[in-house]
Amino acid sequence: MSPYNNHSEQQMRNPVMTRRISQGNRSKAGAEAQAILMSLFRSFKLQGLHQVDTVEALARDAIAGKPIVLPLAPGKAESLAA
Repeated sequence: MSPYNNHSEQQMRNPVMTRRISQGNRSKAGAEAQAILMSLFRSFKLQGLHQVDTVEALARDAIAGKPIVLPLAPGKAESLAA
């Protein structure tokens, strides 16, 4: 294990730059929404999913009253079924 945190610093770079360019948030609710969306976008990117399409599908399900089910990482469904 590396004693340095460079990998985690690089993982946070895009959300931090986005927040900086957009000049931050104007409310606590906006900050919380951005934190949730950035976390979802990063998770979906690491899983190889299309971020916007996946969040849009989750939002459509929420509006329709369906339970929100986050997608499993590729390969995770097979290990859970076993």
